[in-house]
Amino acid sequence: SVICRECNLSLPFHGCLLDLGTCKTKPGQFCIKEIYTKLGIQWYSVKGCTRHHNQCFK
Repeated sequence: SVICRECNLSLPFHGCLLDLGTCKTKPGQFCIKEIYTKLGIQWYSVKGCTRHHNQCFK
């Protein structure tokens, strides 16, 4: 298993504002970082654990 950092709201140039600590992956799970952009501008990102490998590094 892997320990992933969980963050519910991370803003560019400010870092993680809503830090949820860490999550421990179960077999077949992975760490994930989702970045939300609009009109080419990165608004925020979310980190945590996921079950699906194809969701990693979105």
